[in-house]
Amino acid sequence: MLFVVKSQGATVANRALPLWVQTGNAHDLNPGILCDPYSAAFQILDSTGTQIYPVTPGTKQSVNLVTHRVGLGYYAAVWTSSAAAVGAYTIRWSVVPVVGDEEVVFDQSFEVVTKDFPGRNYCSLQSLRDDGITASAVADDVAQRLIVQASRMVEMYTGRVFAPVPKTVRVDGNNSRRLLFQEPIVAIESLTVSLFLGILESDLAVLPDTFLVYNRHLSMGLLQPDDRDNPKIEFVYDANLEGAQNIEVVGVFGYTEPDGSWCGRTPELIQVATRLLCFRYRAKPGTDDRDDDVKRGRIISEHTKDQGYQLANMSMFGGYTADPEIDGILSSFTRPPKFGAV
Repeated sequence: MLFVVKSQGATVANRALPLWVQTGNAHDLNPGILCDPYSAAFQILDSTGTQIYPVTPGTKQSVNLVTHRVGLGYYAAVWTSSAAAVGAYTIRWSVVPVVGDEEVVFDQSFEVVTKDFPGRNYCSLQSLRDDGITASAVADDVAQRLIVQASRMVEMYTGRVFAPVPKTVRVDGNNSRRLLFQEPIVAIESLTVSLFLGILESDLAVLPDTFLVYNRHLSMGLLQPDDRDNPKIEFVYDANLEGAQNIEVVGVFGYTEPDGSWCGRTPELIQVATRLLCFRYRAKPGTDDRDDDVKRGRIISEHTKDQGYQLANMSMFGGYTADPEIDGILSSFTRPPKFGAV
């Protein structure tokens, strides 16, 4: 989830409000490649949908395609948030990918907070408040720590990251036209092959129009088949490659769901599971409230006369937390096993 620290604002350095642009229009033969747009602009809306930046309604703040550029197809909105109240907001992007194309408009949710999240977060502080965890019961800094801890648990249980993350990965040439990945592909920036000629090594940049990126959940809105379960790059021509970690791929990766943007968002159900985990562990360890929250999902019967209850045996649960509501969500997002042989 995107957030802006009130005292810091959104800058190119902190990339609090990032924009990724990739090929993927109807006339593009090769979607999924990061590209610099013809123009980009944004507006900031508050929780009521009222525009607060720029201050004149209907106007847009242009993105400087030189000074606000982080990398190929990667930009950052610049916004001073010191006067903004803590809470939920929306950034509305307006982007023209290629000269002559229609303007692409999409919204992304974010929140303004007073303290930085120390890691990826899969639900917002405001969403916890909306669900009933009040500031008097759990202070903001404690709630943010709960969100981060719950988010790490989600990643540990599912084996996935549910946010777009720029990274460089190295994979083996497997003597086929396909390169398989462990993480869903958001977009690719570049692909380089290391060639060994005797004692010499040479890096060859692969042209984008010679391979296909399987990220159709974002570039085409196609979820059947779902490329997130089988992320790969396929060469258009016969170009079988061999080698150990000899292919370097620079891009953006992560399990996100379509939201009209080029990078997607944290899946809604993952946000729900993260909030449920926060509720589960909101009380201090060793307290009766914590014990009650953790056991709640195992209760199969209870009676009020003697204030008793019966818990299901732990062996009845094959999930992660013994809470069927949480485990039902997490199991549906768990990364499928990868099999191989040597």
